[in-house]
Amino acid sequence: MTIYINRPYCVYLTVYHGNKLPMYYIGSSSILRIENGYRGSITSRRYKNIWQQELKEHPELFKIYIIKPFTERKEATAYENYLQNYFKVIISSMYVNQAVASLNGFHGMDVSGKNNPNYGKRGELSSRYGKKQSKETCLKRTGPKNPSYGKKGVLSPAYGKKYPGKCAGEKNPSFGKVGVLSPNYGSKRTIETRKLQSISLTKYSKSRPQAHNDNISKSLKGNPKLSERMRGENNPMYGKPCTEYNKQMTKLKNSGDNNPMRQAKYQIKCEHCGITIAKNTYTLFHGSKCKQKPKDV
Repeated sequence: MTIYINRPYCVYLTVYHGNKLPMYYIGSSSILRIENGYRGSITSRRYKNIWQQELKEHPELFKIYIIKPFTERKEATAYENYLQNYFKVIISSMYVNQAVASLNGFHGMDVSGKNNPNYGKRGELSSRYGKKQSKETCLKRTGPKNPSYGKKGVLSPAYGKKYPGKCAGEKNPSFGKVGVLSPNYGSKRTIETRKLQSISLTKYSKSRPQAHNDNISKSLKGNPKLSERMRGENNPMYGKPCTEYNKQMTKLKNSGDNNPMRQAKYQIKCEHCGITIAKNTYTLFHGSKCKQKPKDV
């Protein structure tokens, strides 16, 4: 260490004498770390686990050589970057390196398209699955800080791009699954979920451009309501007999405690007999038609 007292940083070459990894690795570090047993840090998915396992089980297979010492860390990084590009370590089968030294934020490794380790990985296969961005990270990309902020029409990076529905129609795993076959069968939205959906719709309507709202108003003027447009022969279900399955499902959904008329807001007490009954039954058999209503004298 005494000969490098004024030059504490260096570029080194690690030589591996085993058969599970490529032979060479070029890196940069402090000379003190190397003298304390440091042999290099591998972060690529391709070699990381093997490198760590070999270091743990067979450290004698790794030999390290100092190529050149430097006074500043930046000088060492720059020379490391130069050597890695000169020997084309990324595409060479002789080197463990899968990227060049970070120089002004550039690593040199092509991770576009199919070369990306996350290419085609979605859901649980994605390395980001289950991870949530912190509030600080989200704030960095909101409002004017978002690179797409204010870019509309031809200025938008998504302008003209088409996104074919990978789960549209028969490709959807829930396609054709109705009733008990549906993955959502029997599930009910909570009051909190309904409130959130209501709030989001309100925010969306308020955030729409005024011109958009004006176009919606113009399109609705003079047009009959949906209920009127769907009456009679205009209804797509007009003339189609109800299947036995649909009859049973309707009966099941509206029977017992599932019947919406059992809710307190739909109950009314007859002023003559004192029975609390659903509103629809009240109009048929109670009120002015109640058998216990006193006869007019």
